Amino acid sequence: MLDEKSRDRPESRWVDLVDDRRLGDRELFDRLAYAATLLRILRPRLTVAICPGTSTLKVERGAAPWALLSIPDDASRAHIAEAVARLAGRERDPYVMNVLLAARPA
Repeated sequence: MLDEKSRDRPESRWVDLVDDRRLGDRELFDRLAYAATLLRILRPRLTVAICPGTSTLKVERGAAPWALLSIPDDASRAHIAEAVARLAGRERDPYVMNVLLAARPA
C-alpha cells in the first residue's frame, strides 16, 4: 500500500487496464483502421500485420522482428490500444494510453 508521500511521486502512479477480452464491445468503428492509426502513432520497431480475428484479440510474434495482430469484430478501443502499446513496449505509460484512446482513424 502506498503512503501519502509516495502516492504523490510520479514513479509510484499506475494505471490499471481492464482486461475486456470476453466483453463484446458494440461500438461501431473500423477496428483495423484504428489499429493501423495507432501503429502509425507509436511506430514499433517491428513489422506488424493486421487482420480480422474470430473470437479474441490475439498477438503472435515470430523469431524475426514481426508480429500478427488479429482483431475480432467486438474488440474495444481500450483492448486494441493496449495490444498495440504492448507491441511498442509502451503499455505502462499512462500518457501513451490516453493519446491512443483519443486517436481516431484518418
